Amino acid sequence: MEELVKVLTMVSEVELKDANKIFPMFHSTHEGHSILLEEVEEARVEMDAIEMYIDDAWVLIKANQSAESIMKRIKAKALLLAAESIQCAAMAQKFIDSNLSSSNELKREIRYYSTQRPISLGTFPKPTGNEIVNIVCFNENYCDEKIGREAYGYIIFTKELSQKDIDDYELTRVVV
Repeated sequence: MEELVKVLTMVSEVELKDANKIFPMFHSTHEGHSILLEEVEEARVEMDAIEMYIDDAWVLIKANQSAESIMKRIKAKALLLAAESIQCAAMAQKFIDSNLSSSNELKREIRYYSTQRPISLGTFPKPTGNEIVNIVCFNENYCDEKIGREAYGYIIFTKELSQKDIDDYELTRVVV
């Protein structure tokens, strides 16, 4: 199986290269998600057909009849499923690569959780050239699953904070 995964990885890289010749990088995470979802749905159609054929084959097998023609259909659908799965892998990689196109950093959301006090003036840094994208205040101090402890909310900046700012304001950094 490990060797097969290596081969499939190479095939997905070829699929991605071919797709990139025709289509530009994703313009947004929404577009990337939509394209990937389309590939997943196409794979699901093939899997549903395989399951239907498996049921049909079982009826024939229980009746001691040949299921060879149905097995040929299953094989064909399984190969189409594999192709759709390869496209899913390629589009997932394209999603990752698209987030690299505007800079050499992976665009990810970095949240700075306030675990010691409610978020208010003076409870978070305001570094020059690092704007606040969003502040989310929780109505009450509750345990956020992303950090596994109680927090009062989080702040998202355009750039990463320095370790000094994180320590000085007692924030917890989480990449999501």
